[in-house]
Amino acid sequence: MSDVQDACSAGQYLSFQLAGSACAVPIRSVREIRIWEALTAIPQAPHWLRGVLNLRGSVVPVMDLRAHMELGAVEVGRATVILIVEHAEHLLGLLVDAVSDVEDITCEQISSASEAAGALAAGTVCGIALLDERVLMLLDVAVLVVAVDERLIGTSVSCAAAA
Repeated sequence: MSDVQDACSAGQYLSFQLAGSACAVPIRSVREIRIWEALTAIPQAPHWLRGVLNLRGSVVPVMDLRAHMELGAVEVGRATVILIVEHAEHLLGLLVDAVSDVEDITCEQISSASEAAGALAAGTVCGIALLDERVLMLLDVAVLVVAVDERLIGTSVSCAAAA
């Protein structure tokens, strides 16, 4: 099996809009879709980490996916949503422009991100799906979760140490 199929396999994907582009994540990674809500800011966090939200007692960091991919910040509007995704029991909120649809994608429809987009897609985009006349960037949820976890480890403060 190729690296593309390891990270981006056939199955159902939730597609969404991001700065005029169509992107998708595996539906099995999506825990829920939430309407925009005010977030609690994290001091000294990177510009793409918009803050955290309380999800039934769990603190969930929220990444502005546009800003993380250097496409400018999401302008919050009526269609703006937060996708709560999960990888290895870690939750992450992805702030996106709008949710589109659930797509059934086959292995034959997936091309390598490096073949299609080169260095620009390194890491975050694990594949490109060609659906009729549309192109979907398939995102690697694991890479996004690890990016946030690595940044938060450096900014977290132990309550015991602060006492």
